[in-house]
Amino acid sequence: MARNRRPNRLPLTLPFFEDIDTTFGIVRLEPETDGSYTVIIDGMESSHIHPDPENLVFEYMRWIASIITTTYPSESPLNIAHLGGGAASLPRALAHHFPHSRNSVVELDAKLISLVREWVDLPASPRVAIREGDAFTVLPTLRSARFDIVIRDVFSHSRTPLPMRSLEAGREQRRILKDDGMFLANIAMDRDQRELADEIVTLREAFGDIELIAEPSAIKKRRRSNCIAVYTPGGLSAAARRAIRTDAVTVRTLDQKTVDRLASGGTIVELGDDAGAATVGH
Repeated sequence: MARNRRPNRLPLTLPFFEDIDTTFGIVRLEPETDGSYTVIIDGMESSHIHPDPENLVFEYMRWIASIITTTYPSESPLNIAHLGGGAASLPRALAHHFPHSRNSVVELDAKLISLVREWVDLPASPRVAIREGDAFTVLPTLRSARFDIVIRDVFSHSRTPLPMRSLEAGREQRRILKDDGMFLANIAMDRDQRELADEIVTLREAFGDIELIAEPSAIKKRRRSNCIAVYTPGGLSAAARRAIRTDAVTVRTLDQKTVDRLASGGTIVELGDDAGAATVGH
């Protein structure tokens, strides 16, 4: 991502190494040597905040940002939905790179939202607007064809909750996306890859053709990782593919044959009568 603008300043005093209760868990800030800090929620690294908003440490966030910033000019007035917020690292980065964009964030944890606004140098609304809510139940309230980009990054601990992996959620996300828009989903990729197979066939049912971004070592079941599912009419641009290949982590856009193999044995996730039963996490 380009860094031709002066980075914002983080707060001078932060409550490092304290366990702080949020609405649904415990958050802790741990400083790094470069002036950045890591946000840990319930013992898991959730976000990383750097003085330069576009310096993204988490690999999957870099992949998402690289795809978006190589697809759209920086002056684009993008309307971006972030389903799942955490400490808003990615909304902050995209708001900085696209100063005319509107980043609408849905985050379940009300106390975490309050703390993030205190701890992170977020641009004011509407550049970054954070809404408290369960992403699955918020989706039906959003206007059809409203967003240029929809990013699904909803996690409860290490998993995307079942409602947000469902066909019902997929169809709602497709509905709120413009016809020429882009959808990206952060997917937890376990070594057995069974849940990934379900994700692929469910997203295909909702969106049609999708592409996957993943590390070769994870594809070979050597480690647990994240992968990114992408839908965009016409597929990813050549510039986006180059940006993925040049990431610091060895990562690739998978060919269709590999995606088909990963989808083998998967089943479409449908909630049916239980569609509103489960609460989704951050």
